[in-house]
Amino acid sequence: MFATEFKNSFISDPSSTFPTITGRRNERCLNTIEITEAKVDKIIAGLKTNPSPGPDGVHPVFLKNTKSLIGPLTKIMEFSMEESKLPQQWKESTVIPVYKKGDKFDPKNYKQISLTSIPCKILANMEIISEQLIEFMLNNHIIPMSQHGFMPVRVKLLNWIAVFLSGRGCRVLVGGEYSEKYRASRGEPQGSVLAPSLFNIYTADIALGLDSQISSFADDTKIYNNLVTHFNELASDLQRIERWCKDWLLDLNENKCSILHIGTNNPRRQFMLNN
Repeated sequence: MFATEFKNSFISDPSSTFPTITGRRNERCLNTIEITEAKVDKIIAGLKTNPSPGPDGVHPVFLKNTKSLIGPLTKIMEFSMEESKLPQQWKESTVIPVYKKGDKFDPKNYKQISLTSIPCKILANMEIISEQLIEFMLNNHIIPMSQHGFMPVRVKLLNWIAVFLSGRGCRVLVGGEYSEKYRASRGEPQGSVLAPSLFNIYTADIALGLDSQISSFADDTKIYNNLVTHFNELASDLQRIERWCKDWLLDLNENKCSILHIGTNNPRRQFMLNN
């Protein structure tokens, strides 16, 4: 039941196509990703000992107690980046359903917590791939100033990310029993270290062409304007964002959208979303 529901979140319309990317292009490249034993050692030293391991069974305690493996582990990570390859178990995840609210017998009222490979998390950690990717994006103004969340290339990096995202498998674990494995054909597992950076890149142009002000924190976005003088602009911008989300296969949850009216003279106008 859970596996069927969670699997649906990865399914997209096979006839859907992405629009052509337009606008400013950045000619600079992120040429190298530096992977060193010192960085790997530092990340392992900072690992908490209570997280559960991923399907590969490698526990943080094991890594902390086997310092002699840092050298070989670093070599594996260097090879992974150089050859754009990943062990399949590094791309698998065990999904734990966690109840949110509502009917406990409705799987839609559960969120997914994904247990993924600890070594792969180390490689994608802020100290290695993610940190260097964020620094490059900020230095080259790829991420807009309106994005405040998730913040503190060359072909090989892009190929590695493509391999990292493709061929991912998931199994739901409930009461010690596993579901059949299903494929995650889009997105990333919940809690992925690299996901915030990739999300910021994916949504970097959402504000282009808007007449209203926009501000984002991670995947929460608000647009605002003066309803007395700029109602039409705000309504049009809301439709532009809705159209942008449809173009890029992102679902807007109207149940989590709301209007905040400010001021005693606010006309309290209403807006339409998803009809």
